Amino acid sequence: MDIQIYSQDCLCLISDFEIPEQFEAIWKYLKAAYKTKEYYRSSPSDQEIVAFWAENPTVPKLSATNKQLYGIKTQPRYSLHKLLTEDELKIMNA
Repeated sequence: MDIQIYSQDCLCLISDFEIPEQFEAIWKYLKAAYKTKEYYRSSPSDQEIVAFWAENPTVPKLSATNKQLYGIKTQPRYSLHKLLTEDELKIMNA
């Protein structure tokens, strides 16, 4: 089974949905997944996620501002990095 985890920022951008803070089990799952080197190193950038979903006709079109921010030619960003501490990020990037 293929399980895809998208960042909160991407979810909000492409579907106007935010994962509520009180969904503690989901946040615990996201944090645990992102702390594994395999997931961390194989995760697509926010831009790749947005580009994929932007092609879906059921997803609202991006604003001009968001097209600039999430354009495929922009510096890759990984918003799930904010789930990790600085020490955890150092370990993942080692």
